[in-house]
Amino acid sequence: MGPSFSPAIRKPVAVATWVLACLASSFCLAQAPALSAADGAAIERALKAAPEFAAPPDVAGAVGRLSSPDPAVRRGAEITLVSAAKALARGERGTLQEPATIDPDWALRAAYDANAEFAAAQAHGAIAAWADSLPRKDPAYLGLLAAWRRYEAIRVAGGWKPLPSGGALTPGAKGPRVAALRDRLALEGYVTPAAADPAVFDTDLAAALADFQHRHGLSSDDGFTPETLAALDAPVEERLATLSANLERARWLPDRLAPDRIEADIAQAEVAVIQHGQTTMTMRSIVGDVKHHTTLFVSRVSSIVFNPPWVVPASIAKAELYPKERASPGYFARGGFSVIDGQLVQHAGPKASLGYVKFDMPDPYSIYLHDTPARSLFAREDRARSHGCVRLEKPRELAAAILAPQGYTLDTVNAAIAAKTTKRVIPTAVYTVYLVYRTAEATPDGEASFHPDVYGWDSRTVEAINHKS
Repeated sequence: MGPSFSPAIRKPVAVATWVLACLASSFCLAQAPALSAADGAAIERALKAAPEFAAPPDVAGAVGRLSSPDPAVRRGAEITLVSAAKALARGERGTLQEPATIDPDWALRAAYDANAEFAAAQAHGAIAAWADSLPRKDPAYLGLLAAWRRYEAIRVAGGWKPLPSGGALTPGAKGPRVAALRDRLALEGYVTPAAADPAVFDTDLAAALADFQHRHGLSSDDGFTPETLAALDAPVEERLATLSANLERARWLPDRLAPDRIEADIAQAEVAVIQHGQTTMTMRSIVGDVKHHTTLFVSRVSSIVFNPPWVVPASIAKAELYPKERASPGYFARGGFSVIDGQLVQHAGPKASLGYVKFDMPDPYSIYLHDTPARSLFAREDRARSHGCVRLEKPRELAAAILAPQGYTLDTVNAAIAAKTTKRVIPTAVYTVYLVYRTAEATPDGEASFHPDVYGWDSRTVEAINHKS
């Protein structure tokens, strides 16, 4: 027997089942690790600190049984506690142990061996420290978990119903539909239901609706739109599913991210630069379209190339560029393309698809960060428009930030570009790059914001979790 979990929409995590059958085995009893009272207490603390993990009932009282005079009872308690701790360790790294086998674009989760990690902790006499480290402490993750609990409480209380049809929902309007909107927003904490006249669309209600629209990626300038109605009417179970999917993907990341890093959020098409643990720069990006997904993975900036040529992937050359040359002879010459040793190459210049700066990253997906001459695309809300690579709104500023320890400034970067020669610089600073997919975020107290699921990965993630459960 083992932990029992509801489907992912009802529980944010489902941990791999652990087996107690070996309790009756003399081999297991002989090999069970000896736990001190402090070790057992640390494991118990870890389990209590992760309430989304449904610890098996056998854990209750197991710490007390560690001091039993009966060796078999002591060994049974040790096996129970260690098994539960390992299950928690696995669960805090995601229910889907190998997400890339479900979708090759889900390559974010690193391989993890709870048995090996426990063995290492045991060898160093650090079982208690290992157990204390198990519950995730990342503020972004904890905010999502708080949001999941808030929405689960709303679900348990009955959720909300679709707004009734009827009168207009604009400032100054009055009627039962206005009162229903106020009640609906109050359920998520946007507004209090109390008002001089709950059926009047007053300034407080207008502000609450604008806040709701902002946190759902909707414009408040156009008033009460069909998109706003659809967001309001989406059932609470849908919000829970979104939060569950984001919690799962959050567990694929290390609990402690690199202090100097680049977070490229594919869902929002935005990039954040974090230095010494603090966000110092944000920018818009262009990410893979619905046919050419940007892959989730972790890498690092290995080099920065000024005035980079573009070695066109064979698939793009065959499907898109050679047909353009045939349809309009001279297209290659006008765009700065040449065929070199059978490979189509676009030379650096103002028309170059990679722009003036490229950030190389070691990865098997041929994905990198780069500049673009199509600057107008950054003004669009729909920015899933690339073949998979990530185009940056502020590539020069990013290059200057990464290369600052080597004396680079924005002026130095501009000068390197102005030289019109290809130059590759290996950064001395280590910047880890996390390509993530966040369709929900939350404040520490669980106030959630939701973003479009451009790739449809949320439902697929929840379906995979439920299937595994």
